[in-house]
Amino acid sequence: MHAVLAAVIAADEIDPATVRPSPLASIVFVFLLAATILLLWSFVRHMRRVDANLGPARRPSRPQQPSGPGVGAGSPGEPGQGEDGTR
Repeated sequence: MHAVLAAVIAADEIDPATVRPSPLASIVFVFLLAATILLLWSFVRHMRRVDANLGPARRPSRPQQPSGPGVGAGSPGEPGQGEDGTR
């Protein structure tokens, strides 16, 4: 094994200017890209079905955020302080 590696390294017939990727590498790259896109598409479809099957009782409820002027902005003299007084 080491003799083969040494022979390849010692070979002067490989010109770095003419070495190019093979068409097989391009085909494998396109295949992997298509497989990734199909897997993502399938994942999105599955997650939509799961969300639809949960029903309104099992969906996480979003807390209603209070609305109005100055809500969430904080006082000008207290930067970074939240509504409950924590930072």
